Amino acid sequence: MSVKGILIASFIVLALTGLCAGSAYADGSLSSSQPPDRYGMGLVTGNTYDPKNDITFVQVSWFALFDHEKVWRHKAPEALRFKIEGNMGTTTRPDKRLIISANILFHF
Repeated sequence: MSVKGILIASFIVLALTGLCAGSAYADGSLSSSQPPDRYGMGLVTGNTYDPKNDITFVQVSWFALFDHEKVWRHKAPEALRFKIEGNMGTTTRPDKRLIISANILFHF
């Protein structure tokens, strides 16, 4: 996929994410005993550190953050959260290579 294609796809996903945003709870309430889920997305571009300084990349990043007890169904400290994140992109210079990463985190 070309850099232009990645940028267009990223814009479409960001637009759809904004259109689908709504209440965090099915009953439409704004309060609950559990904190609301959080979602995010970003577009990153940069130049990597290299002795020749010649590797440029473009990357789409996303994440979802949930209350630990909502996902894992057992007691946990109140501040503990469960996070899933992923990144996908490509190098643009000197040659094109795919970049992919996925992560699962538990954090306070």
